[in-house]
Amino acid sequence: MKSQTPFFIHISKNAGTSVEEVFKSKGILLGRYDPFYKKHNLHWHTPPSAFTKCQKDLFQKEISSKTTFIIHRSPFQRVLSEMNCKWGNPQKKNQGSRRKFNNNLRQYLISVFLRRLHNKLYTLLVQLNFLNPVPRDHWIPQSHYLKYFSAESHKIKVVPFEFLSQGVSEIIGRQLTVPKINEQASSFKHDSSSISNLNKALIILAYTDDLINHKRLLKKEQACVCSGLITWKNFSFNSKWDR
Repeated sequence: MKSQTPFFIHISKNAGTSVEEVFKSKGILLGRYDPFYKKHNLHWHTPPSAFTKCQKDLFQKEISSKTTFIIHRSPFQRVLSEMNCKWGNPQKKNQGSRRKFNNNLRQYLISVFLRRLHNKLYTLLVQLNFLNPVPRDHWIPQSHYLKYFSAESHKIKVVPFEFLSQGVSEIIGRQLTVPKINEQASSFKHDSSSISNLNKALIILAYTDDLINHKRLLKKEQACVCSGLITWKNFSFNSKWDR
């Protein structure tokens, strides 16, 4: 049986660039190379749930005959990667010490939590320079990308970051090796041991649903899981991100 054409939804810092480059080398354009996004002037990082009604209709038509998939990663590793990314953390050059790193990380985590809980309060605090603004299409909860699919008939495949090559191979129907390429790895100054206990608690608070869902994926011991088999809704914060 011939595999369906894949459609990839790129979540920041979840090996999306690696996946796009590997598929491009095979002649398949995904993510930032996918002509769908350019044709409709959409950013490939944007969650489908944040699209306008017209954009959602176009998106649904596009994916209707395709195998849609995302990569899901532990929030602890993902926020660390965001902090070491020039797009996720524009102040990267100013985080030399562990103290500065954690102060900056705390600002972002509070921003993520407040934006999920009360978007107007988040906007006000950013305008008053009390909080770092969340960079465009970065730091977004992974559950927010899945929110769209919980209300639609179209099933989405979820690949745990830890089983990247195996999961992608299952989707495309042939063996692929996807190296977790990160051009900024050599410049990383901090690792998980650098994260303070306070910030670890804030990660749990801001990304609780992502953390629970990721553990569920790993417990299944499968490289690729259909979202219809998992309950993604643990909290009601996600709707605030649409505004």
